[in-house]
Amino acid sequence: MAEEPALALNWVFGGSATISNNVVNLSDGFTQRICYLAAHSAVLYDSRQRRQVFLQGHVNTITCLAVSVDRSIIITADAGYGSLMVLWDARTGEPVRSVPQPHTHGVAALDVSLDGQWLASVGAPHPETKEQEISLWSMAEVTSPIPGEPWVTLTPRAAQNPVLQISLWSMAEVTSPIPGEPWVTLTPTAAQNPVLQISLWSMAEITSPAPGAVLPHVSSVIPAGDTQHCVRFNMNANNELLSNGPRRIYFWSWPAVPAPGSRFKFYSPPLRSKDFKQAVGNFVQSVFVPGSSQALTGTGDGDLVVWDEQGLTAQMGTSATDRRAIKLMRVHKSPITFLSTVGDYIVTGGEDGFLRFFDPLLRIVAWFEDIGCGPITCASFAASLPERLASADMADTLNKFVVPDFVVSTAQSQIVAVVSAAFEEFEADKRRGRALLDCMPTDLAGLATHPSRFVVPDFVVSTAQSQIVAVASAAFEEFEADKRRGRALLDCMPTDVAGLATHPCRPEFVVISRSGVIQRWDMAGHTCLATRTIDKARGGTIAYSRDGSFLVVGLEAGLLHIVDSQELTEQHVAKNSPAAITRVACSMTGRHVAACDAHNTVLLYAHVAFKQAMRWEFVGKARGHQGDISGLCFGETPAGKTRLFSVSVDGRCVDYDLERSSTSAGIVIGAHSDLPDGHHPTAVTFAPPLPYYKHFSSETQLIMADTNFKLSVFNPDAQALEAVYLGPTFGGPISQLLTFRSTSSTCNFLAYATRERVVGLIAWPLAGDPAQTMGLIAHPGDVQSLAISYDGRKLLTAGNDGTLHMWDVSTEALEAAAAVSAARPDRWARVLDDDDLLEDMRDYFCYAQIKAQGEEYIQERHIPGTAPVSMLPDLMRAAGYYPSNAGERADTISFEDMLTLFINHRPLAAVTQASISDAFDRLGANAEGKLSRDQLCQMLTHSGEEMTTEELKAALIILTGADSVRHALPGQVNSKSFASDVLGFDT
Repeated sequence: MAEEPALALNWVFGGSATISNNVVNLSDGFTQRICYLAAHSAVLYDSRQRRQVFLQGHVNTITCLAVSVDRSIIITADAGYGSLMVLWDARTGEPVRSVPQPHTHGVAALDVSLDGQWLASVGAPHPETKEQEISLWSMAEVTSPIPGEPWVTLTPRAAQNPVLQISLWSMAEVTSPIPGEPWVTLTPTAAQNPVLQISLWSMAEITSPAPGAVLPHVSSVIPAGDTQHCVRFNMNANNELLSNGPRRIYFWSWPAVPAPGSRFKFYSPPLRSKDFKQAVGNFVQSVFVPGSSQALTGTGDGDLVVWDEQGLTAQMGTSATDRRAIKLMRVHKSPITFLSTVGDYIVTGGEDGFLRFFDPLLRIVAWFEDIGCGPITCASFAASLPERLASADMADTLNKFVVPDFVVSTAQSQIVAVVSAAFEEFEADKRRGRALLDCMPTDLAGLATHPSRFVVPDFVVSTAQSQIVAVASAAFEEFEADKRRGRALLDCMPTDVAGLATHPCRPEFVVISRSGVIQRWDMAGHTCLATRTIDKARGGTIAYSRDGSFLVVGLEAGLLHIVDSQELTEQHVAKNSPAAITRVACSMTGRHVAACDAHNTVLLYAHVAFKQAMRWEFVGKARGHQGDISGLCFGETPAGKTRLFSVSVDGRCVDYDLERSSTSAGIVIGAHSDLPDGHHPTAVTFAPPLPYYKHFSSETQLIMADTNFKLSVFNPDAQALEAVYLGPTFGGPISQLLTFRSTSSTCNFLAYATRERVVGLIAWPLAGDPAQTMGLIAHPGDVQSLAISYDGRKLLTAGNDGTLHMWDVSTEALEAAAAVSAARPDRWARVLDDDDLLEDMRDYFCYAQIKAQGEEYIQERHIPGTAPVSMLPDLMRAAGYYPSNAGERADTISFEDMLTLFINHRPLAAVTQASISDAFDRLGANAEGKLSRDQLCQMLTHSGEEMTTEELKAALIILTGADSVRHALPGQVNSKSFASDVLGFDT
């Protein structure tokens, strides 16, 4: 049985609303399923069972979605570093095959031919040259799995062997016999590793594709100058397709049986505004017209550009079958956002939210203008006709002419009823129809139904507001507008979520969007319970009160709203800052609300008595930080006292005295602490109780994450760091940090998010062991907000990609991994992962023990296994880490403790030239980056951890070999000469 992951995706709210063609309809008359894009995942959604299946594997935002003709294979592709094109089984959601880097920079557009034989892809543009590539793939090849493997991975290929290999061997190794075997033969063994190895490789082998790799049959470079973003096959010809960018369209063709390495033939007809005596908007999407030689391109002006063969008007150097623009036709009053075909119909969607159907002659057949869900981004049709037609003789094919009974009014004021079956009658009298009335008033206009019945499969529509709506084609015949709107398959999540908070007592959460929309959601039912829009406001952050009775909303205009958590109605509005509110927090008692703004000011509000009632009052604001505030939190001490803290990237922690703060006295700063140099907090939260820290049990502790990938336990009362631990080292520094209790045990955990992509969990208590942490790519871009459900079972993350992910939390696997790692005797050696450094540190530690007893000690030595803690800084410096001499507590330290401290405290990145240059700037270097010798010596002996003149002289003599400070340092010192001449670094 597979081990349950610590974080498993449970539900996706929202979707990739900005990606065109972001949904495909998989409904077939028996199931009602769709597949839609949600950031770097695709979601299979069954609307009858209300069940989601996630197609995960991409690390970048998915840019393309396509489906095979028989709806059995779903194709997704992304753009960016490590891009993939993946083919999925539409029934199970399992991957069938993946193609690593189908194009150098990913894929911008996909399409599948109507006969299901070919797959076309357009590569994403090169970041600098904007060059693209268009390729033609065999669907039979890309959908066939690799024998013995589920799908292709990016592991190196073992088939690439050096042709000639020259090795330098250690004589000590090759002359030592292998235990249990005779003398060493000339055949290398696994135990004999060459000291140096030079290999000669075959270029033919290392440049050949991996066994089983899929390559395109036809491929060509697209001329630079216009980035292509759409590709479509010609349903009328099996060897032609088109692509378009904002200003150009290309028509591509290839041989009927293309040989490997074939190139496309192409032409690109020009289009000039003067050709139509009007400006032509940017091209959006293009299609071929069914049953015709024409092609259409939708524009940002709402026009369709009609392309047709030029015939006898062909100019010199062009073919009669080459197309040129012949007509410009306005079909929407707003930009066209979607263009496709279904059967013989041409389908257009506009920014006005209208969906319209045209016949091949561009005569309008049907229109859906009451969907009312925002700009259309995609419409996808079911695989079968609706049940009302599927079993009837009136429509045996999609394109058959179907005429309902109709009435006709004439200029002679007559209304005649005509039976549609009369068309098949031979006798003219039987085709005349039956008059309903002899005449009508002469001032009434004539009436007529559409000459043919509109027959298409039911379809789904996705919009720019992240809504997916199911529309029955029969709704076109409905008279009432409400019946023509369709049915929402999923409730709509705002595409620009800025803040997120979970209810403290119920499975609910709220979001605030940058457009000022507040929504309350049910986690279990995945439905929106209430919505409110704050007019003319841009949202930023949101938080629940401790009892869940009200919400605090911070807006970019400096407004702070307190609203009822159920109905989202207003309770209090305040504006006490000219800058945007960036963070809000509620106290445990519900009596205080705090906020901070973009000017690094903390604002405090109190719920106070007023005329036999309670109301919110502004207490005051204080600016205790110079840098951006990175954390603001209320918490309770072990004694039950409510406290408020803020931290900023300038390394300062401010403690606010809530007892002394009042509307008359304002907000009072109780104390502030400047953290040691190098600690720049990026997130803060109150620490859970630490049962093994007995002497800390009654003290307040904060956990701070910083830019050095460290997690620090800070005691604000003692104004000291109690401990420093190595934090997660992937995805950048932690930007959000939460504590929660596991549902499967009594253990506490931390949930974290980095600024980009990664979220994860950390087991508590901290140790610095990577086995206690996990992380995954939750979003392909920025992680906007992080929240944990009231019971610790769900973790919610909101990205800037229009999606909100809900994860199942299971800590058993992480707890087990942490327990196994803690029991290993070589735990910290494995974390260090540097055998040479480990041996050096053992030698240093042994020497420290010898030195502690005296190097000239002649008695029998008793090695205690510990070294004086006063030697710890020297041991650390010998290993390459240069710590402070302050903070010593114990008298002695063991090797394991020293190794633990080294791993947790050392910088993740080594000292570089840039860090030395930064240090010189901090010491007051001039514009040329230089310090005088006297200025440098003065700073080293009178600032920070001061060195005595004798210590400085001794250090410079050891480093440079000079006999004095004057000879060791020139009159003017810059960072580069100091690094190379004094420290001995290679620059």
